[in-house]
Amino acid sequence: MKKLLLIALLICFVCFVFNMSLKAQDEPTVQKGAQMLSYKLGYGWSWGGNRIGFIPGIFSYDAGVSKLGPGTLTLGGMFMFSIRSYYMNLYFAFKGAWHYNFRVPKFDAFVGLTAGPKIPIYKFSDQRVIDWIGVNSYFGASYYFTDHFGLTTEVGLGTVNWYLFGMSFKIK
Repeated sequence: MKKLLLIALLICFVCFVFNMSLKAQDEPTVQKGAQMLSYKLGYGWSWGGNRIGFIPGIFSYDAGVSKLGPGTLTLGGMFMFSIRSYYMNLYFAFKGAWHYNFRVPKFDAFVGLTAGPKIPIYKFSDQRVIDWIGVNSYFGASYYFTDHFGLTTEVGLGTVNWYLFGMSFKIK
């Protein structure tokens, strides 16, 4: 009985704190005029075949361009590279995301799309051609520990990434 009472009190406390945090923030974490830089790594398609591989780096930039419903629309770009023993792949993409305002301080949730060319560079060839145009949808969340630094995670559906984890920096 004591355990049940303790669990009920804990649930009430969590609901109280969550409700207070909902009332604590009227401004969204990401708003029009915001600029963010991110570095992420994780798992995605291994472009040397149909298998999953490690993605060593994705650099991205997002800028808040307008308020859209209860959230903010951001546009930007990204650069990703993947290195194997005999080739390297480069992926440049335009990206757009919608950041929903949950009214939770320092928390940012988003969904978005990326599209751009993938360029393979083979060790034994001088050929540099666009291999394909990749399209990717993703959703994720960031938590900002300070006004300018946070951790971010994304889950993607498409031709590029499946799971990414990294750092975000607000520069404006």
